[in-house]
Amino acid sequence: AMRWWAENGSITVKTEPVDPAQIIVGNFTLRKGETLSATVWMENVVNLGAATIVLAYDPTIVRPLVCTVHQELGDGGYCDMQNGRVLANLIAGQGITITKMQRVFEVLFTPLASAADGNSSPLTLDASNFADAGAEPLPWSVLNGSIRISPGDLSALPLISVGPVPAFAPLPLAQDGRLTVTMNISAVTGL
Repeated sequence: AMRWWAENGSITVKTEPVDPAQIIVGNFTLRKGETLSATVWMENVVNLGAATIVLAYDPTIVRPLVCTVHQELGDGGYCDMQNGRVLANLIAGQGITITKMQRVFEVLFTPLASAADGNSSPLTLDASNFADAGAEPLPWSVLNGSIRISPGDLSALPLISVGPVPAFAPLPLAQDGRLTVTMNISAVTGL
């Protein structure tokens, strides 16, 4: 004889995107002596409530100067620049949906003086928090990039010098302890 039994239960069906959210940063070339704005993008995100996106870089090659979170996304956010990585924290209490590529944050980089031409810094993305408005984790994936250093025209860079004193000569100090010098600024436009 066959025996069977039934138990009460429930099924919860979640609607999630077919594909995970994409977090994207491109490949860039940065000339020595210049700056570059590296933009991080997102697409295919449904009901994003909060995210902490990490952009890692090689601190021996480039240095971030400033990070800007695009405020048109949700309720705002902020950046935390650390040695070797930048964290962008996004908050959207009501949840936001991004179907096509949207700028999330930008980091302004400059090459280190010691970075050799041809050196590259990987730009590696990660998300330590990526959740919907109900605090449920959302699926995500990344497309990483890099910054390659190329030669720049350093002779065209602004130069600030103290003069008219020969190089490495001591500056004249007055008896009252004051120092009077002339500052020379060259190769600057629009000052």
